[in-house]
Amino acid sequence: MYLFGCSKVTTIMTETHTPHVIGIGQIPNGTYDIPARDLAVNVLLEALADASLSPSDLDGIYMPTPRAWMPQKFFSTYLIHHLGLDLHQSMEISTGGTSGARALHSAVTDIRTGAVNTAVVLATERNSLIETSGSYFQYILRVFDVEFQSPIGMSIPGVYAQSL
Repeated sequence: MYLFGCSKVTTIMTETHTPHVIGIGQIPNGTYDIPARDLAVNVLLEALADASLSPSDLDGIYMPTPRAWMPQKFFSTYLIHHLGLDLHQSMEISTGGTSGARALHSAVTDIRTGAVNTAVVLATERNSLIETSGSYFQYILRVFDVEFQSPIGMSIPGVYAQSL
């Protein structure tokens, strides 16, 4: 997770805002016995602490839409209500394997335009919940090359890696 802030530069005709990473929070890959939503709250609070900010300093949350197998839906809504945030922008983005990059790009764009001053970009995923024999996984495999990639039982990251 990255926490962005901006510095303001005023010129004669225009005003620009330069995004800067001001805080980082993360948890190591591993197995955790608490819900993913609670892990997300912990990481968000860690990033805020790293930047010496409080939740009330945030005015934007940007994140990839959680995968279909995640029990908690609408993570951003959960985080907003759980932390009592009053945001100018909340965005969950679903563009497949590029969702995280798109969330980052959206946050940077909104800071540059002055739509938000302090934004958090975060992602949460619990791959241990993936059912690889179910109908959803079979559907996802057909999004990619059915003749050459799907039959060998690819994982989703493996399929994306081969698509480059």
